[in-house]
This record gives sequence, C-alpha cells and structure tokens, in this order.
Amino acid sequence: MSDSAEIAVVIPCRQGRDSPVVALESLARQTFTDFVTVVVWDRGRGASWARNRGVESTRSRLLLFSDNDVRWRPDAVERLRSALANAPERIGFAYGDYVLNGALRCPGEFDADRLRRENYIPTMALVRREAFPGFDETLDRLQDWDLWLTMLERGATGRYRPGGVLWESWLVREGISGDVGGLRRWIEAVRRKHGLERCANNATV
Repeated sequence: MSDSAEIAVVIPCRQGRDSPVVALESLARQTFTDFVTVVVWDRGRGASWARNRGVESTRSRLLLFSDNDVRWRPDAVERLRSALANAPERIGFAYGDYVLNGALRCPGEFDADRLRRENYIPTMALVRREAFPGFDETLDRLQDWDLWLTMLERGATGRYRPGGVLWESWLVREGISGDVGGLRRWIEAVRRKHGLERCANNATV
C-alpha cells in the first residue's frame, strides 16, 4: 500500500457474502490513476466500521468511498478530483449523478436545507481527509446522511459535479448497504442525533 497516493478508495465488504470484483474492475479502468484501493472485510461489524478502518489504514489526502457492487465510469475519479481542485476549504466533499437500479439520479447543487430534510447525497463521494469525521458505527442505515449532516455542522459543505453519470449500481438486500429493516427508526435516529424536526419519510437509502 502506498501512502503517497493522492486518493484512497475504500471498499467495505460483508464477510463471507460480498465480492469487490465489480468495483475493482471498474477502478482499474480509471483515467486518473494516482489512487490506492483498500478492501476491508467488515468481520460482522458493518459497513461503517469497515469504512473507518479503511480510512485509518491510509494517509491519502482525499478519500473516495465505494460500495463493492458499484461500477464506476472510466473518468469518474478524475471528474470528482477536479471538483475539489482549488476549491475553498469549506468544500469538504464532491459528488455527482449516478444510476441506481436502472434509474438516473441527479442530486443537484448542494443545499443545506434540503440535506436537513432528506438524504439526497450518496455515499459514493470524494471527501477531504481533514473534513472527514468518521462514519457513525452505531447506525445500520443512513450512515451517509449522518456523515454529510455531521460535516455540515462542522462547517463543511459539498460540491456537485455535473456533466454525466459517475457510477451505477443495483441495490440488493444481500449487499453490505442493503435492507436491514426498520428504515423509519433509522430516519428518526438520525433526526434525533442532529436535532432535526420530524417530517415526512423522504430519506433514501
């Protein structure tokens, strides 16, 4: 593992059930190559635990989080990196359009009020290490929403990278970020943690 790589790509996998092959194959075709890839098996402790251990094992200044079944477009890493290049320090992460279960998702420009209402930014984003607070390992769902809210509370915002799809995936129940039941209670858990008013269940996985 090289500590000199500009970006560390962290891929969590569920022990004995997941394979990182899809993500690794698409990362091998990237136009930007100054990154190191870290696959972390969760040992039954969940995706957040695995992601945090992956971050701890690297020193790269930028962190890219990828689920194991994500297929990255060849220019995805380069485009996300360009979104953070020369950006103000308050810009803590970059994200863009993606395809989930065959449907195009376009998150759009960063909106703090919208973020407080709903989980509209995916886990698959490029994050500045100094702005990364760590994933909450007590949450089984909506860890990404909690991460972006925590960063917002600490003064970091996001930057949307338009210009086409960055990645695609098919959400499956067996995947490390798949359904573990009780979405409503995880929505309320995140809202309680961040002091948000209760509203309609419009958060997404």
